[in-house]
Amino acid sequence: MVSKPTRFGITGASGFVGSHLKSALEKQHSVFQFKRKRGEVLPDIDRLQEFAKNVDIIFHLAGVNRGTEEEIATGNILWTYRLAQALKSIKPAPRVIFASSSQVYRPISRPIKEADKPKPESLYGFAKLSAEEILLASGLDCIILRLSNVYGPGCRPNYNSVIATFCHRSINQKPLTVNGDGSQGRDFVYIDDIVRAFLLSVKIKSKIKTFNVSSGKIISLRTILNQVDRQLPGLQVEYNENADMGGLSYCCDFSRFKAQSGWTPKVSLKKGINNTLDFFENATN
Repeated sequence: MVSKPTRFGITGASGFVGSHLKSALEKQHSVFQFKRKRGEVLPDIDRLQEFAKNVDIIFHLAGVNRGTEEEIATGNILWTYRLAQALKSIKPAPRVIFASSSQVYRPISRPIKEADKPKPESLYGFAKLSAEEILLASGLDCIILRLSNVYGPGCRPNYNSVIATFCHRSINQKPLTVNGDGSQGRDFVYIDDIVRAFLLSVKIKSKIKTFNVSSGKIISLRTILNQVDRQLPGLQVEYNENADMGGLSYCCDFSRFKAQSGWTPKVSLKKGINNTLDFFENATN
């Protein structure tokens, strides 16, 4: 018997990660995009049900990571609640693969594991954690991917990633500003590696539901700046030595996800930054 082709649905398909994932899926699969109506703050449950009836797996990427407190809470918590409510009446309901965030954790001095108790320090982190709990409590078949800082072509400067901001300003010959001395760092993952992680998560059959998707190492802002400078010598960088450096540097441990899916990040920081610089350079021409 020929197996039925898997049908995929994406919420947030017009966003940075969603647009890359949609392009990758469309090469071999049927992909359905849930589109919000103009002026619609929250999706209508009936529309969500119609969308979900046509798919086997939903990549839930819709969310708000910058905005007012109300926008962040509504765009992450209530959005996910409505999706869970819509799926309750569908039998069998599609699997949900949810894009969460490493911001659900409290930074610690060693790589953070999924077993470490979440303790968000931002409203965005709290909203993502709340959305996770809604999905887990719903009884739906779900996989939760806690993504570290994602960057790459299409990433929005001053919104998605500091790497995008640095690359965009450098290409446009604008000075860069760093709070502190630049020794602070985070865990950065290139967009192609994130897309692979979503695709591999489809086949996970473990009872474990929550996974870190990360590089497993801290990359300092100075390291990023040095790599940008290798491509565009003569960067103008201003260090605000007395400014808040953003708390403890941290990264996440992705060994659980590797054990279940075989995933490891493959794109080096050098290649990722060079690709991002090329993207912004082409966008200005």
